[in-house]
Amino acid sequence: MNLIYKDPSAGGAEQQIIQLYPINYIPEVPLAAYFGFGLVGIFLGYWLRLFVKILSSTTPPQPAPIAAGNPPANPGPFTSFVMKHYYAVDLSVTIAIGFLILVSLIKDGNPPDNALAWYSAVAMGVGLGLLTNSELITKLR
Repeated sequence: MNLIYKDPSAGGAEQQIIQLYPINYIPEVPLAAYFGFGLVGIFLGYWLRLFVKILSSTTPPQPAPIAAGNPPANPGPFTSFVMKHYYAVDLSVTIAIGFLILVSLIKDGNPPDNALAWYSAVAMGVGLGLLTNSELITKLR
């Protein structure tokens, strides 16, 4: 900012005062924040996808209970673990694949141009979280 004033003691001569004000300006989110916001977005997108899937396949409850289907006779240890913890495993796989996609989008150590602000990084993550795991794998290639 430049300020020009007349000094009466110097016979009305004009003097210019230059004052510098430091401004902290960060044009983009740091890389760690990009990952954080992106992973939060993936998490939110995953739950949105899950609720959309549940809402589209839910029918009103039956007046009488339906007999349960027969589970596999002898599931292996991984199959039984996934059956017991299906949603935790599915969420973990989605976050891992989504993180790899976030890594693949980095350019010269900076977030991609369409995720420079925190809200756009979250929106990108939500978009990734809405994809199924098989769709995420095709995006990773």
